[in-house]
Amino acid sequence: MQSYYITVVSTDDEKGWSAPLEEIKVKSKDKLFEKIQETIYKYREV
Repeated sequence: MQSYYITVVSTDDEKGWSAPLEEIKVKSKDKLFEKIQETIYKYREV
């Protein structure tokens, strides 16, 4: 079964990618968009 990963980084540079804030595994492609949106809302700056 194929899995997809959403990686949340604090900055788009080597430092940010070497220490991700979170990595989320999504097992279903059908749920990928929903999980990306959920993750954006979770980490959005207010």
